[in-house]
Amino acid sequence: MSTAPARIVASGPVMTPDDVADRIGAIAETYSSGGDAQVVVCDGFGVRATVNHGALVVADGVGEHRRERTYAKVAAPSRLVVAGDGIVTTEALSWCRAQGVAVVVLRAGDVLLGASPPGKDDARVRRQQALAGVDGSPVGLRIVRDLLAEKLRGQAAVLTRTFAADDTASTILDLAGGIEVAGSVDECRQLEAVAAAAFFACWAGHPATAVGFVAKDRRRVPPHWSAYDSRRSAITGAANTNRLAERPLNALLNYTYRLAEVEARFALVRLGLDPGLGVLHLDAAGRDSLALDVLEPLRPKVDAFVLALVAERMFRKSDFVERSDGHVRVAAPLSHELAATMPTWRREVGPYAEAVLHAITDAVAGKTTRTTPLTGAKAVAASAEVRRRKGEEARARAETVHAEHRAARPTRRPQALAPETAAAAMARCLDCGGALTRPRHVRCEACWERQPGQSREARRRRGRSIAMARSELDAWRAEHPHANADPSHFAPIRDGLATVTLAEIMSTLGVSKASASSWRSGRVVPALRHWGALAALAGVEVHEGVAGGHVVAEAAS
Repeated sequence: MSTAPARIVASGPVMTPDDVADRIGAIAETYSSGGDAQVVVCDGFGVRATVNHGALVVADGVGEHRRERTYAKVAAPSRLVVAGDGIVTTEALSWCRAQGVAVVVLRAGDVLLGASPPGKDDARVRRQQALAGVDGSPVGLRIVRDLLAEKLRGQAAVLTRTFAADDTASTILDLAGGIEVAGSVDECRQLEAVAAAAFFACWAGHPATAVGFVAKDRRRVPPHWSAYDSRRSAITGAANTNRLAERPLNALLNYTYRLAEVEARFALVRLGLDPGLGVLHLDAAGRDSLALDVLEPLRPKVDAFVLALVAERMFRKSDFVERSDGHVRVAAPLSHELAATMPTWRREVGPYAEAVLHAITDAVAGKTTRTTPLTGAKAVAASAEVRRRKGEEARARAETVHAEHRAARPTRRPQALAPETAAAAMARCLDCGGALTRPRHVRCEACWERQPGQSREARRRRGRSIAMARSELDAWRAEHPHANADPSHFAPIRDGLATVTLAEIMSTLGVSKASASSWRSGRVVPALRHWGALAALAGVEVHEGVAGGHVVAEAAS
């Protein structure tokens, strides 16, 4: 009796030859480049993260399309994202921990592992964090109010800027005001849910949410991929969740939200908080509830980023993969490009995570110190205070110098004539023929003072002006110790001064006509402290550059 061969049934959607060609092309594109230097994505099959001669070696790829990247300790990335199947050795994990590299293991958008270098360890803070999640806790209510009110204000800004939905934005701002005075966390949740429904209702059918595809792929793209219907997924049915996206826009949102959530978790660990003990989100197994709490004010920023991406980019069908159940996922290389935005979300989440820490720390009994390791706000404030104090000291010294010059009138000591100048001492005034009291002069003191600009009072005023200018220069240098500029950067200011009169320059800066003329013509580049006033006259903006404190002049927009 013969047996029939077993039938092989495809478990996923059938791929056309065009789909296969697109997928192969996307794989070749993904693994032909080195990727981002700060966020290293390790994807594909047979991936390996090992250490060789003190350097991290990351190998990944699919089939014949493979790559290997090496990172020395002095050029270590900030994140290692493992999204494929393979091996990450314990030595590689130790290397990443020592160099401050956070390791993220993703599978189908879910975070299987999120390991970051340890942060501050204070059991008092964690105990107070747990108490903040108890119903009726004033600390927890304060945290929820701040986070959700900030989220709703961000949603209102997105509606105004992208959708021109001013009425809905005004409604959401009113709900944000209600959250700020809400009496319980449950009330805050209800107000936030109403705002979310109104927010995403403006997305449905709007041109800003239409996902565009390149011309060659439009006929092969499912019709519902281009239009946006709802944030909720139709696949999950009664579950009423958005985890399984059936449209590319929701897939983009879900993936980027997940990246931002990972950064929120890392930030909380760095601050010594437990990511799982939430305040707004209820405790659940396998969920970082506090990370989701801190993610709330970031969601409008992610929304704005994804909407801008949709507006600027024409996608390819190969950028997304549709599974057998119909849910859509972001595919490489687009997923790798989005992973490179993790440093952006790390910067954005810092202030909110630190605000949560400070709210909890303020309730801790005993001596505690507010720290800002994520944003460096304390260091920035300290530097600003030092600059302010030095500026005040420089101004005080300048005022002292002015007072000394006003109170004391310097006199010259009579100098004995050397033998070789005896003949010069017998010289006579060129104008009146009188005796000369000062060597090397051709006029007596009386005739000298009758010369234009050489009277005793004129010389005294000139001396005071020089002393004041020097003291002002010292004060300016104290406030701008590292400021310097390339003379070529004065060109935009010089061009703008062509229509400014010399009288305006003289009256504004208090300089002579000769100086004003030389600056306007470009024969002389003025001192850096005058650039701001001259730029204002010329209609030019002056700002400090990023590197080295260089001052650059740019034309005003």
